[in-house]
Amino acid sequence: MSTVVTSSLTTMLLSSAALLKAAQHAQLAVPSHQPIVPILENLLLSVVARPSEFGTYSDMTVTGYDLEHRFTSRPLPLERRDTDNVALCVPGKQLIELLRNLQEQPLTVKMLDCATSSPSLHINAWLSHSLLNSGNGNARYELAGEQANDYPREAALGEVVATLRIPAHVLLAGLTATLPVTSTDELRPAMTGVLITVHGHTLEFAATCGHRLVVMTKQDQHEGTGEASFIVPRKACEILLKLMDKREVVEVLVSKTQVLFKLEKGELQARLIDEKYPDFRNVIPAENPNVLVVHRTEMLAAVKRLMIFSNKTTYHIAFDLDAATGSQLVAEDLDFQNKATESMPGTYAGDVLKIGFNARFLRFFLEKLPCQSVRISMSSSSRAAVLQSADADDGLMCLLMPVMLNNYM
Repeated sequence: MSTVVTSSLTTMLLSSAALLKAAQHAQLAVPSHQPIVPILENLLLSVVARPSEFGTYSDMTVTGYDLEHRFTSRPLPLERRDTDNVALCVPGKQLIELLRNLQEQPLTVKMLDCATSSPSLHINAWLSHSLLNSGNGNARYELAGEQANDYPREAALGEVVATLRIPAHVLLAGLTATLPVTSTDELRPAMTGVLITVHGHTLEFAATCGHRLVVMTKQDQHEGTGEASFIVPRKACEILLKLMDKREVVEVLVSKTQVLFKLEKGELQARLIDEKYPDFRNVIPAENPNVLVVHRTEMLAAVKRLMIFSNKTTYHIAFDLDAATGSQLVAEDLDFQNKATESMPGTYAGDVLKIGFNARFLRFFLEKLPCQSVRISMSSSSRAAVLQSADADDGLMCLLMPVMLNNYM
């Protein structure tokens, strides 16, 4: 954290649009509920004077923190005459709401961080473009703040064990595919995040909730040194998905307890989940001789129709597969005497097999897979089914655990 002057009034000129974007990005890391440390409800504004061969220039950063995730915006250029370093904590929601309702313009901002009076942020703005050349704003806002010295310091990154450069579109694809199947059960903290494994030229994303598993593997898509396997918390993944530009390259620094993502919009540091991830590879069948290939949208429509007739507690549907006589989809709800049977919309090759799935989970995968045709590979009625694209090898593999069927199905 920058050195803070105990009694300082600094005046600066900066873009309202740039300050709004920086505040919105930092607000993503602010606790969504009442924090243990009350000052964490605020954003930290830090102004630093930096020497250069052409003199001294200043910039501002905006920081949000919840003790586990810390985002600091990229430095915003300022125009000012002061050379002191100054910092102030201000309510982020109020600042963002004010900036949203101002026209885009250069703002005159004063930061008062004084030990003898209440810290505050003063903003002078113009309410009409016709007054921009007058030199004096006709609106003044004062936002009460808190001393920056009370703001918690960031956790040390520690010794870096791996340094990576990953194209943002690869990170976006991996996190978009895996994040929805992470668990929300806090009793199983390892499953609440996304496991990222870097080994040689292989980059792997994995997530599971115990019933579903998604693994995405990318080859020769990253650069860097070191190998690592680390669990990124769900909130950090959500922030990355909102901030990354698919055209940028993200630098990732990994230590034993922390991970740092360097983005164009700023830096996100997160505490890793210090738990052993389940050995999901043990549930992936080594051989899957029974293969069903279906058109994704046709199968999705069939599953939606059968869900209407399935039990509203279990949502079980059955695959009655027979390559010789034809295959069927079956759903039944004995409580209301509802039943539906449809011909399987696809081609099947393999042994006679009857296997059941939770229709909600199957529907989820069919909606998310980015392909026209889906290959569903199965070994037995008690082993997980593997769903992959039948069009091309995109590195995405989905596993769905079967359910035990009642005899009537």
